[in-house]
Amino acid sequence: MRKSKNLRIAISLFGLGVVGIASLLWVSPPTLPPGLKMDPSTVRWATLVNPTLLLIISITIGTLLKDSAGIRLPILDAKKDKPMLSVFQDLLHPLLVLTAISSLGVMVIYLGTCWGFDPAFKEVIKGPGLPVWTRVLYGGITEEILMRYGLMTMLLWILKEFNRPNSHIQFWIANILTAMLFATGHLPALFNEVFSPSIWTLVYILGGNFWAGLCFGFAFWRFGLILAILTHMGFHLITYFIF
Repeated sequence: MRKSKNLRIAISLFGLGVVGIASLLWVSPPTLPPGLKMDPSTVRWATLVNPTLLLIISITIGTLLKDSAGIRLPILDAKKDKPMLSVFQDLLHPLLVLTAISSLGVMVIYLGTCWGFDPAFKEVIKGPGLPVWTRVLYGGITEEILMRYGLMTMLLWILKEFNRPNSHIQFWIANILTAMLFATGHLPALFNEVFSPSIWTLVYILGGNFWAGLCFGFAFWRFGLILAILTHMGFHLITYFIF
């Protein structure tokens, strides 16, 4: 019974994650090295391979370790005798609060660092950037499955192996480490656009994503993966129309 439920959860998450990955098709393909010729459409499809493999690995890790790591999935694992609408209603207040906290925190970091942005990064900000649906779908869904359901679950499981009882210390260690990796994971995209970013640009990218990652991680640990996904999606919707 448990195996069939875990398989259902894994298939559901893969379907959600693939939707996010598919949204990358609307992103301009990366620039190829000089001398390497390839059809742009082929390059665009090739960029989907790595995130798809990472998605499969993350779902496998999360599904195998979530119970031992103490991870709850109140929506995906909801009992049949509890209406789904009731589960969503329970999560509405924390969703609004965490979306507001994550967005306001990044806005404060932006206001504290924007005066020191280098000209190249200012041009990136003024440009179209990623389409909003890519930010919402890939950032909100796929990144949460990769970072929280996969990586953070694994870290919580490892920490629990060292100290069996679940504790807030274990959570914060895992959350901080995951948020740090989440933040540094945005550096390659920055360096692809800006050759030599200023220290204030780096502070904004690392600090903003670290703070947002902490909020998403808290949502995941305290309320489950779906709330982390919805919080991340709400964050992108708010910040997209402000920055």
